[in-house]
Amino acid sequence: MNDIAVLAPDARAHGATALVGEPSDFTFPAMVADLLALIRATGQAEKPTYIAGISMGAALALHTVYTHALDLRGAGYIRPAFSHVPFPEHLKVMKVIAEILDQYGQEEGLHRFTETVAYQTVAAISPSGAASLRDQFTKPGVLERSIRLAEIPRNTAFDSAQSQEGKVLPALIVGTPGDPVHPLLLAENWAAQLPHAKFVQVPSRDDDPVAYEKGIQAAVLSHVKQAFQPDTIQ
Repeated sequence: MNDIAVLAPDARAHGATALVGEPSDFTFPAMVADLLALIRATGQAEKPTYIAGISMGAALALHTVYTHALDLRGAGYIRPAFSHVPFPEHLKVMKVIAEILDQYGQEEGLHRFTETVAYQTVAAISPSGAASLRDQFTKPGVLERSIRLAEIPRNTAFDSAQSQEGKVLPALIVGTPGDPVHPLLLAENWAAQLPHAKFVQVPSRDDDPVAYEKGIQAAVLSHVKQAFQPDTIQ
């Protein structure tokens, strides 16, 4: 486990990246193409790889698996948010945020959003989830980046036209209760659909944020070590 390169890129319209783009740039295949281009540019494309992602990142990791473009030894899908249908009920709140930002801007938009049923439904279940939604109104460049909130939920995680045939890939799925934007049932469904998947449930981040973080870290580290054991490499 020594001499490992760790890449933690920001997707376009996320984090510190300046890239935004057009609606077509926010399909999962297009976003995976961005990721693969970065991996190649950093000289890591030919190396044995473990890929992991949280929320949207979980779906991007899964779509990267679909490409068969990397020498993948394992994958971690943490708190997945995407299913087999576009705009699942638990992600429709993102479209609401995009529409309110477009119409009212950041300050007034945040006030109006907190009065919506979509927000109050999340807030009644998860204070941390509600805080994450409010953050969508306060992050730098949010007006220019609101396109991501309108376009990304159109994507799906699973597509019958896509295949994982070939190499068996050890998969880890991590779910947590009490997260209305990342339902525990959805994580369980991922585990049921992916071959050789290991499901781990960690504590709610609202009930015990320290145990939540430690649980994810321990599960991923254990799975990475297992994925690179000689007898697990197919």
